[in-house]
Amino acid sequence: MTPRERAAYNAGLRAAIHAARTAAITMETAPGSTDVRKQAAVAALYAFAESAEALALTSSPDASSRCIPAEFAAGETISDLGVNTTATV
Repeated sequence: MTPRERAAYNAGLRAAIHAARTAAITMETAPGSTDVRKQAAVAALYAFAESAEALALTSSPDASSRCIPAEFAAGETISDLGVNTTATV
């Protein structure tokens, strides 16, 4: 992913987080906010905003956050790892 694509992704993520928090605050301050369904929706919006922060991409990902294990990224195939590729299910 290029730096420009990463920046666009993070900007979109920040916008979604901001929208979720704004909606939660609006629902909290609205009349009738003691309704259990509204309270659950507010809690869900806050949880979404908190968990979405973890999806932000950094410029230098560490090895533990990569989706593809290093052995596959380095070009090794499953057969190079000693896995029996002829097994039947």
